[in-house]
Amino acid sequence: GETTDPVIIKLRERQKRNFLSTLILAQGVPMILAGDEFGRTQHGNNNAYCQDNKISWINWNFDSKSHNLLQFTRFLLKFFHSHPILQRRRFFNGRNTRQSGIKDLTWFHPDGKEMTEGDWNNPQIRYLGLRLAGDAIEEVDEHGEQIIDDTLLILLNGHFEPVTFLLPECLKDEKWELVFSTVDEVPNIFPVLYDGNSSYEMESRSLSLFRLPISSVSGPEKSINIMENALRILRRAERSISIKSRRNKIK
Repeated sequence: GETTDPVIIKLRERQKRNFLSTLILAQGVPMILAGDEFGRTQHGNNNAYCQDNKISWINWNFDSKSHNLLQFTRFLLKFFHSHPILQRRRFFNGRNTRQSGIKDLTWFHPDGKEMTEGDWNNPQIRYLGLRLAGDAIEEVDEHGEQIIDDTLLILLNGHFEPVTFLLPECLKDEKWELVFSTVDEVPNIFPVLYDGNSSYEMESRSLSLFRLPISSVSGPEKSINIMENALRILRRAERSISIKSRRNKIK
């Protein structure tokens, strides 16, 4: 219902960001109703097709809260479209990858260990982490090259109290980059870096997204990746030239 309590209003705005984040960061096509992106609620009416009044009308006169939520949604959608790890065409299999040795999908308890059967059946646990391995997509692009993306880590705390997460281990030269937290009305443009196995304090009822950038690999592995990317570019250029040559011959 209507309220002027700033604490309730703040929590409601955060919950909107939580719901949009869990939707857009999930696998599959995000289904968004017109107006969800800026907080159109229809005053709680989920079946307002017959309401030809302010309940169903879209108010394009945004206040600051609507504007901030729209910017947040745009950020989420841009992130979604730029990361193939969120657009997989195949199911996860839970196996270790050949490159990094980690599973394509791993669920974490806040203590940094994998979720157990007991954790899943514990009604008191309202928090978990999810790591998506960017080198375990096992799909190829339109040129037949393997698709590789950043590794993502999604932390969720549905509890009414803060929770401390132990971030998963990573290589010595890698750091987890905090992409955003739903605690913030607008994503922070300055990334915050965390070491593997370091603690991260999550506020109540919030979601945080981290990533391990592909470019964070250093040393010989980085040199190999640079060479592989260069070879891919050359192969694509050769294919493009070959296709154009065939078309010219046909003409």
